[in-house]
Amino acid sequence: MDNQHKKTNLKNAKQEEEKILIHPEVHKGVYSNVAVLHHTQEEFMIDFLFRSPGQLQMVSRVILSPEHMKRFGKAVENNLKKYEQTYGDTKNIRKRLRSK
Repeated sequence: MDNQHKKTNLKNAKQEEEKILIHPEVHKGVYSNVAVLHHTQEEFMIDFLFRSPGQLQMVSRVILSPEHMKRFGKAVENNLKKYEQTYGDTKNIRKRLRSK
């Protein structure tokens, strides 16, 4: 396959949007204030927990391949940089929120 044909295929693939179906229970989201990561050779697991006084409850578990975990980590890092450029350093977030 020549380079011109590859570019056309990539362009067409980007133009086609996949429709994402979201179950209503998933769409509303969950709140987590604790995350625990585990891994095996084949996968990473992120357990999202909610800690309240005297209780720790798992609210979601996400399982990722090592390759996807690496991309996810980079996406989180990039988004944190954008967040801090807009709102300031996350180290001071509680102080900023209390002052409002």
